[in-house]
Amino acid sequence: MFLLTLTLLGGGLAGAQQRSGESAWSLFEPFKGKTIAGEVMSVDQEKRTLVVRTLENGDRERDVSIALDDRTVLKKLRTPISDGDLSPGHLVKVTYRELAGRLVARRIEVTGKAVHPPMP
Repeated sequence: MFLLTLTLLGGGLAGAQQRSGESAWSLFEPFKGKTIAGEVMSVDQEKRTLVVRTLENGDRERDVSIALDDRTVLKKLRTPISDGDLSPGHLVKVTYRELAGRLVARRIEVTGKAVHPPMP
């Protein structure tokens, strides 16, 4: 009986994997990749990019350019937002992947607002 249940459930999952030509793993795509955290320094709505200032080794600042695409998931306090809601001074956690030499955000979580104005 237990084996039959697993077989039936497994068949259902296999069917779900083939929907729209995607594998089940693509459902988790926004959560794969590397993560950085920092302050949004600039947002370019036309190019759909943002620059995030991070700290390396706790002391050296580095500006990282991140591209957004149609698959980027944006959230603030677990609530979906649009890329138009991002602004300089937001503190963010970005999960990204490197695609064709560019860093492309899979998930951006706004975690707060900087207590100082963004530095130029």
